[in-house]
Amino acid sequence: MNLISYIEKYGNKTFLDKPLNGVDKLILSNLSYVEFTGIISKGSLRKKRLETAGEEFFSNKYDKGKKMLAVKGGIKLLKAMYKTDRYKDLLLFNYERILTDKEQFSALSIEIEPHLTYVSFEGTDDLVIGWKEDFEMCYKFPVKSQRSAINYINGHFTFKDTKLILGGHSKGGNLALVAAMYANFIVRNKIIEVYSYDGPGLLLEQLNSSRYKKIEDRFTHIIPNNSVVGLMLYSTKDRVIKTNYVGVLSHFALNWQVDDNDLIDDTLKTSSVDLKNEMDKWLEKYNNDEKKIFVDEMFNIFEKYNIKSLMQILDKPTILIKLLNETSKVDYKTSNMFKEFVNMVRKFFFKNVKEKITKK
Repeated sequence: MNLISYIEKYGNKTFLDKPLNGVDKLILSNLSYVEFTGIISKGSLRKKRLETAGEEFFSNKYDKGKKMLAVKGGIKLLKAMYKTDRYKDLLLFNYERILTDKEQFSALSIEIEPHLTYVSFEGTDDLVIGWKEDFEMCYKFPVKSQRSAINYINGHFTFKDTKLILGGHSKGGNLALVAAMYANFIVRNKIIEVYSYDGPGLLLEQLNSSRYKKIEDRFTHIIPNNSVVGLMLYSTKDRVIKTNYVGVLSHFALNWQVDDNDLIDDTLKTSSVDLKNEMDKWLEKYNNDEKKIFVDEMFNIFEKYNIKSLMQILDKPTILIKLLNETSKVDYKTSNMFKEFVNMVRKFFFKNVKEKITKK
């Protein structure tokens, strides 16, 4: 079953009837994809029940326009859960959203019970700036959203009496991990678990740091069996789980398979293993300055064509051809990096198709 099926099956059971489990934690990690601006306060003194927040969102804020799957998924989960006995009394607070031409960040605190709070960090939506931050993580630390995550966790929870679970999907998983690593010692002692759901890993310097070692025993990196995003950079504590989808669709949490209490374990598909090896070689081949030029050039092209959202590319696929043509106009080394990157992705998707046909 998937997350919606789980909510339908157990929505009538409170956390006293059925304790918080791995499926619930994944669901809560995706709630931060919902934009609660004007609904949830930035402070901790004014908390709002999930049922009330859901009613306000769907009556006043719900935008039925085109959205990326992750944002659609967050809204779909909210709709399924906000009236259920299991989730309706969750208390939402500390909602923060930052959106500039250099940063995409959002976080939400969820009180599950007195003295137990889940902090949910939003992943990358369809805005190009969020994806640029993902690529910047390949050569830079910290990026702006990582700084915001650290400030969020220290600013809100240094003087609050509560145990903390941190989690996020996609980029949000990386933010959860980095926030835990750089939490001050008072906050770090309150953190009992950290989850990155198919989020990018860390640069080797960070992975080998004392800050990571201090949080590693509480951290779990969960990736689907056909992962792409979660294979970026370097990680430990990987747990592979089952999805019936391949390629990009395997990234979205609503496509993951769960049982009555947890996600279902699986093994990484050959196409993902090969992609990981290719990505690591690509990252090691170029230095940080070369990676920065590559990322800057790629997103300069987006800016040239006034592309601010990936939905623009999906709506007009011909734009992609123009973008690829533009990459041939940059210097030789950067152009070669583009070619290698595109070829790496192309090979992955061809292997995906082959695996799907073989499975049938």
